[in-house]
Amino acid sequence: ITDAVITVPAYFNDAERTATITAGQLAGFNVLQIINEPTAAALAYGLDKLNEDQTVFVFDLGGGTFDVTIMRIQGQHINMIATNGDHRLGGKDWDDTIVNHMAEEFDRQHGENPLLDLQSYQDLHTRALSAKIQLSSRMQTAVVHHHNGKSVKLEITRNEFERRSQHLVEKCKTICEMVMQEANMTWDDIDKILLVGGMSRMPMVRSLVSQLTKAPVIDDVNPDEAVAKGASIQAILSLLEEEKVSGEQVLPTDTRDQFVGREGGLIQVTDITSHTLGVVLWDEVHLEEYVFPMIRKMTAIPARARNSFGTAMSNMQRAVVRVVEGESTLPGECTPLGICDVELPAFLPKGSPVELTYEYNANQVLEVSVEASGNRAKVSIERNTGLAPNEVAQAALCLDAQQNPTNELIEEHCRELLRWWQKKLPLKNQPSNPVAQLLRAGLDESSRYLTEARVELLDPERRKKVDAVLAAEEEQQAIAEFNKVLAFSIADGGLRPEEEKALQRFGAEHGLSEEKVLEFIEAKLKETGTTRIVPEPEVKVETAVAVAPGDTKSEFLRVLQLSGLDGESMTDDQRDALINIAENSGLDPGDAEDMVDEYLEEIDRKQIADITKAKAKPPTPVGRNGTSAVKGSPKVKVVEEPVPAATPKRAVLSPQQERKRYPNYSNSLGGQMFLIPSGEFIMGNPFPDAPPNETPHFRVTVTRFYISRFPITNAHYEAFDPLHKSKRAPATGDRHPVVYVS
Repeated sequence: ITDAVITVPAYFNDAERTATITAGQLAGFNVLQIINEPTAAALAYGLDKLNEDQTVFVFDLGGGTFDVTIMRIQGQHINMIATNGDHRLGGKDWDDTIVNHMAEEFDRQHGENPLLDLQSYQDLHTRALSAKIQLSSRMQTAVVHHHNGKSVKLEITRNEFERRSQHLVEKCKTICEMVMQEANMTWDDIDKILLVGGMSRMPMVRSLVSQLTKAPVIDDVNPDEAVAKGASIQAILSLLEEEKVSGEQVLPTDTRDQFVGREGGLIQVTDITSHTLGVVLWDEVHLEEYVFPMIRKMTAIPARARNSFGTAMSNMQRAVVRVVEGESTLPGECTPLGICDVELPAFLPKGSPVELTYEYNANQVLEVSVEASGNRAKVSIERNTGLAPNEVAQAALCLDAQQNPTNELIEEHCRELLRWWQKKLPLKNQPSNPVAQLLRAGLDESSRYLTEARVELLDPERRKKVDAVLAAEEEQQAIAEFNKVLAFSIADGGLRPEEEKALQRFGAEHGLSEEKVLEFIEAKLKETGTTRIVPEPEVKVETAVAVAPGDTKSEFLRVLQLSGLDGESMTDDQRDALINIAENSGLDPGDAEDMVDEYLEEIDRKQIADITKAKAKPPTPVGRNGTSAVKGSPKVKVVEEPVPAATPKRAVLSPQQERKRYPNYSNSLGGQMFLIPSGEFIMGNPFPDAPPNETPHFRVTVTRFYISRFPITNAHYEAFDPLHKSKRAPATGDRHPVVYVS
């Protein structure tokens, strides 16, 4: 056997299907096609039913996955209407109910947990599997387990087993109802029920099906063989399609006749997509990213979708398409598949058309093409299974007995494989990964040398060494990230107390002890000659709210000035939010209340003075940056422009809701980000020598935003946004400050 058609659970995503293809390659096969297991079962059933139009509900419950599919047999066509499933639900979950029941009883009688020992767990799992099979034909069975010279015998009845696993049956029921809703059908529309998988023999499963529908259950298909038969049928159909294209007949005539419908044509199988394929776009109204569906779930495949979008801004250098898979409109809740980008001509206006095409073939492999202004890019989305190409070749070599004539060499290769999976694909975290299943099954069934290698690496002592190596690697990564943040913190030639506290928090979040963080800081300060900045003492003056620069009161005063609020416009919720900012900055709440009152009184006095002055002579415009200074310390900045007309107020949150929804936080650089209820920005450059991209300037009012407590430099910002360097004014150097607003 050189070629193979491999079946997968219907709800496998793109990455899992690719991992299955890799598994087939590791086994030495040329993988012709990947098809869904319910589709294969439908082929096994529908091959001799082409003379009867009917709708069939496929209920596939196997050892590790559960799939349901609705298909329509009509003419020589077998069409998939809807599919759903759970690839974390299967026979092993029923086994675990017995395993856990036995472990609880053993612990109750002897005070020991038999699951902590690997050999004991494997033995108990084997006995639980046997008991489960017996309870499908008997009303009662007994399970005996020995561990550490002690034994327990437990009588289990079918009723008790069904009671303990009732929640699993409910999961199956829920998925069945979901797929009926997705297909917009009722149970009366179903003509037949096809049960697939060994677990479908359990009385509780058949009872569930009888409760859901009165449609008859198909009994002329072996549940254990249906999927394998369907895969072999699909292989024949693929060969017949090749014959049709090449014109050369290689299969016998009687074989061809078995695959011809009543109208004389070959059987046509139409599969559907199990997940939605989308693209990430920018929403200008809500100022956030969202997922636009290109090929929706349950679309017949092969599928092709084409759509036109516009560039998000003017003068973009490249149009980048982010391809995702999932049903959510939020990019963070979808699985990223890849990126396709195309270079754009210079000076394109905002909204310039970009043509995007998705093509999804029979193997459910996605090809994406982007076309804009005559430029075109096409990419086949490549998935990563955790193994590099040379590692796949080495793994295949390990499984090839002809290339490894000695047991010692086989043993060594298998140890290397296990080390890869310990680091890259832990079996406990990816039980459904086909590559992991292949390796696990291969080791279980190989010679005693493979068994010895497996036992050695699963030994607790050996596992401790592997875990120690992984922990050391994680610590090195954390130290590297910490050093980046530390270098950023001292870039201005000093280390402030607030920044040192942020570094301590960053280190704690990444598993570094306080002693190590302090050691790294001291070493870096000594290496660079940087010193800690000691904050200046507060300057006491008679005038209200005049404070020394650089302390928390000065920072809070700056927040008040940025808010642009006065006594009439400030709501109670906004006042509470400002007080919350002050508390998070380390300021006493009572002092913060006094500062807010003094700030509002100063604003009111200024407004009254302006009104009086306006009656005496025409007003002289004054910029927003006008200040009333006290020697040696900043004074309250006031707004000289007329107060804008009142606008309808939106519903406001309570102080508790405001703090919960918009808490202060530390960004990825360890910088503190503070919530500002409202503020006005001057967009653009008011100076005569301003570059064209910074004029004209205008004012924009923004509510509820975060602002960094300390500015960063152009050089730091461009480490994350390289395009910024081409946009900034020529006169601004690398150390020009940038205020980060979120």
